[in-house]
Amino acid sequence: MFDRIAFCYWPTTVFVIDDDEDFLKLLKDSLDSKGALCRTFSDAEDCLEELKQAKQPKKIINDYLTSDNAKISEEDNLLLPIDLSNVYSLSYRKDRFSDVATIIVDYRMHPTGPEFIKQLKDLDINLKIIILTAYDDKEKGLALFNDKQIDGFIVKGGIESSEKLEASLKSLSLSYFHEASMPFINLLDQKDHCFKNKKFVEFFGSVIDEQNIVEFYAIDNEGSFLLINKKGELRFLLVKSDLYFDDYCAIAEDQDAPSALVDQLKNKEKIPFFLGNSVQATIHDWNQYLHDAKPIEGVDQYYYSLVSNLSGYEIDSVFSLQDYRKK
Repeated sequence: MFDRIAFCYWPTTVFVIDDDEDFLKLLKDSLDSKGALCRTFSDAEDCLEELKQAKQPKKIINDYLTSDNAKISEEDNLLLPIDLSNVYSLSYRKDRFSDVATIIVDYRMHPTGPEFIKQLKDLDINLKIIILTAYDDKEKGLALFNDKQIDGFIVKGGIESSEKLEASLKSLSLSYFHEASMPFINLLDQKDHCFKNKKFVEFFGSVIDEQNIVEFYAIDNEGSFLLINKKGELRFLLVKSDLYFDDYCAIAEDQDAPSALVDQLKNKEKIPFFLGNSVQATIHDWNQYLHDAKPIEGVDQYYYSLVSNLSGYEIDSVFSLQDYRKK
């Protein structure tokens, strides 16, 4: 179930380490068949060296949102409310699918799983960690989990463990991006509350599932997103609240807009969407920026439009997950 939200998400590569090469091959084949991206290692040093070079999404997101995109108050050195409208530019990173957010570690490898995990933490490599244990080591895995040294553990063996591993990878990957987003979501204006609204999160998850979306990026602070499927086909989920309709109505009336346009805004029949959170068009050109609006069920005062074309803008195509797999 989609139970949390991030303002961006893309598929990343899972690292897997185990000194049993036969088991590694079986696990890789299983993960590949489920559509996961993974790299396997039988040597701890090799894995650590690759991890040192690999890019971590949390650092990319943090660096992006604490650069020129975010404003710093020089007076008190506080991060001021941020603008998410350009987060979608992260989708143009062709190497994003090689980023690493999760790792699977075998408990009984050499060095042992716990010893390897300590090395990871000493190097400040911040990943979601799943440990694989034999049945006899189940209690040790549970102890590591309870001690917050790992994020999940799976007992090896059978179809059930494979299914649990797949579910755990999906959940932890989303959790990773959620945690990377939360410090910045907490800085959003109070009126931009839908990121924390349970019903909105459920609605967003249903759109992700129905449209077969594999990556998404915020395009404003209110909950609008660029959605991308594995073929690189784009969808735009446009979301606006009553407060923003009121703002647009005021702008339209100030510019002597036709009464029909003002009525469409007052009645929440059309969503005006301007990329970059600023109105770049004169009132007479607004029609091309209007999209049919529907209320979001269970989310009071919020409306949406789901479109495949963002009229008024030319959006570049992206290097897709399908393209990456062919590379």
